[in-house]
Amino acid sequence: MPTAAVIVIGDVGRSPRTANHALSLAQEKGYEVCLIGYQETALNEDIANHPKITLLPLWPPPPFSSLPEPVALALRFLWTFVTLLLTLLFRVGWSLNIILVQNPPALPALIVASMVSFLRSARFVIDWHNYTWSMLGERWKMGVEELGLKVDEGSGEVRKEGRARGVKAWYIRSTHWMEGWMGRAADASLCVSAAMAADLKRRWAVEATVFYDRPPGWKFGGVDLSKKHSLFLSLREKAAQSGDMRMEEALEGEKGGQRDNEETLFSRKSSSGEVSLREDRPLILISSTSWTADEDFSILLDAVVKYDKRMQSGGKDLPRLFLIITGKGPEKAYYMAKIDQLHLSHVSIFSPWLEAADYPTAVAAADLGVCLHTSTSGVDLPMKVVDMFGCGVPVLAKRFPAIGELVRENENGHLFDTSDDLVNLLIDMARGHPGRNKKLHQLQTYVTSSEGRLKSWEETWGEATKEAFTDVKDEIFRRVVQ
Repeated sequence: MPTAAVIVIGDVGRSPRTANHALSLAQEKGYEVCLIGYQETALNEDIANHPKITLLPLWPPPPFSSLPEPVALALRFLWTFVTLLLTLLFRVGWSLNIILVQNPPALPALIVASMVSFLRSARFVIDWHNYTWSMLGERWKMGVEELGLKVDEGSGEVRKEGRARGVKAWYIRSTHWMEGWMGRAADASLCVSAAMAADLKRRWAVEATVFYDRPPGWKFGGVDLSKKHSLFLSLREKAAQSGDMRMEEALEGEKGGQRDNEETLFSRKSSSGEVSLREDRPLILISSTSWTADEDFSILLDAVVKYDKRMQSGGKDLPRLFLIITGKGPEKAYYMAKIDQLHLSHVSIFSPWLEAADYPTAVAAADLGVCLHTSTSGVDLPMKVVDMFGCGVPVLAKRFPAIGELVRENENGHLFDTSDDLVNLLIDMARGHPGRNKKLHQLQTYVTSSEGRLKSWEETWGEATKEAFTDVKDEIFRRVVQ
């Protein structure tokens, strides 16, 4: 039985593209798949319970927080190197056909995968989501020109006259060199955008096949109104149980001054069981964020504050805003504390904890999505926008070089640069909501049309990845038999 190892040095439950690869390798190619990574968030049941997929959790390294950062980096590198190597050698069967690694993070996963693929005569494939070196540069506040890693548009060569010095600069440059070397050593590469494919070729002479993220049909199928209504009722109940009075009141539906258990601020259920949307409902915004430096969340906060002030100064044709923020990340606590201090009158902001199965429903319930992703490299694309399009929700997205491959002005969304741009777009999209805003309706109609609808993961995966996942051992066997 052919076997594939699919690796991410991160939480597999929060690595949907990598988990989707594992599912497709199992379902469409019949591989026994070992999905390797940290087990922090529950996997979707379709993947977790698949008979051909085995989750092999890695042991996460200790934080080493009391040590100097260069020492901690070296220890984390060694820890991950050893645990991943042992996993591939002793927990995965010897007959290994394909090793697929998500990058970033590159180190030491690419090194270990390259070594084991050589030992096992397995096909080594890299799936480029972004660059590790660019993420480290953002983390340590070192730009490409400062590091001397900018690609010259004319010659295509990497400039190497960067002025940054020290251990961190050396580590970033070493990572840049290692990513390029491993990219050339791989048997195949996939990447998430045409801009990234072009950059990989210019920067390192790496040939990569573009495979755009696409919404999996099993996850982002149609969500009917009754499911959305049930989600709002469930969120209200959870808010009541947790003592979150602000969210409970924001989700409350009233009937004759009394709470109605079958009515929320957005929808109501009649005595006959029919669910309908309220005509006085707010505009629902959703923003799925990783709460990292890749996303400047202050832009959205500034915009909703300005929107609130606009309503206070007489914006009678504007609806209330209800902003749902999903995701986890290092800056979440900081921004949620800022949100608590805003005291907005016409905007409600919440970051509810959602079950994995509830996430598609929450996205589909929104009228409009907001994406703040800017990309450390400028050439990756945000999967959260794909989720929104998969649910038929148009998107307002922060402008960066590659985003035009996904968000097209006046078709499936709009782009913005500043909080002023964003609030103007919000006002433009919200005026007359619900039912009397042709601009928002036009975007929503296009996203769900046959022309604007994104093809699903299942519709595109096989064709886009067939060369990357062509197993040499299987090909030799097939030719011998023939």
